Amino acid sequence: MTAGNSEFAAKLAAIRWSYITNALPEQLQAIKSNATQFANAIIGDDAVVALTALHAAAHKLAGSSGTFGLAEISVVARRLSDFTDIKGGVNAANFKAHQATILEMAEAVATTAEATDISA
Repeated sequence: MTAGNSEFAAKLAAIRWSYITNALPEQLQAIKSNATQFANAIIGDDAVVALTALHAAAHKLAGSSGTFGLAEISVVARRLSDFTDIKGGVNAANFKAHQATILEMAEAVATTAEATDISA
């Protein structure tokens, strides 16, 4: 490995570590918080706001964790992102089921993050 490549690899490792220690915990907290808000909401504007925020947080986590080599987190976050991108598909008939599913999926994201080897 040349000196330039070694320096680049060191910078990349530092950026990855910064993501893991700073942004990743914030993104996981955003998912937890927004999932809880959605779970506690009554169908209506509050639920739409929480679902929209949850979708954005899951989408961001799916992309950024994949970028930094955390594929397992990315895959689970992508599932949550896809599920929350339902564009008006939540209604009175399925609201409770969606709340339960979203809470389960948000928990799966947290569990996967805890189990992921971030040292690589």
